[in-house]
Amino acid sequence: MAVKKITLSDVAKKDLKVLGFLVIFGGVTILSARYLQAGELSILFGAAANYIVFRLEQELKKEGYVKALKG
Repeated sequence: MAVKKITLSDVAKKDLKVLGFLVIFGGVTILSARYLQAGELSILFGAAANYIVFRLEQELKKEGYVKALKG
C-alpha cells in the first residue's frame, strides 16, 4: 500500500480553497443584504452561491455528477 506524502503546497492549496469559498459566501451575503434588501435571506443566498461554486469545482475536476452517471 503506497503512502502519499503531504507537502506544504498541498495544505496551502486546501487553505486557499476554503478561504475562497468563505470570501464568496461573505461577498454574496453582503451584496444580497445591501442590494436586495433580503435580510435573513441573504445568508441563504450566500450559502447557495457557495454550494454552486463547490459543485462547479467538482464538475471541472470530473468528480461530480457526470462521472457518477458514466461510472
